[in-house]
Amino acid sequence: MGYSVKDSHVRVDVFKQSGSWNNTLVIDMHEEYNAANMKEAIEMLITNQYGKVNMLDNGKLPKGYYSCLEPFHCNAHPVLIIIE
Repeated sequence: MGYSVKDSHVRVDVFKQSGSWNNTLVIDMHEEYNAANMKEAIEMLITNQYGKVNMLDNGKLPKGYYSCLEPFHCNAHPVLIIIE
């Protein structure tokens, strides 16, 4: 939170499998504030974001680590998504 003027916009840092930084995304978690599974909601939002810029790998997220330190969620805690 505080990443942009809209509190529901959150930062997701993307790291390659080697551990080096690759990219930073902004996702809007407004609709997912009360999602039952926050990790799945974040993964879906990241997939949608990558789909908009044609960066999916055969319809899936590229391999690597996706880190969201401050999700906009009623039970917020840092989330790490690992795609192998």
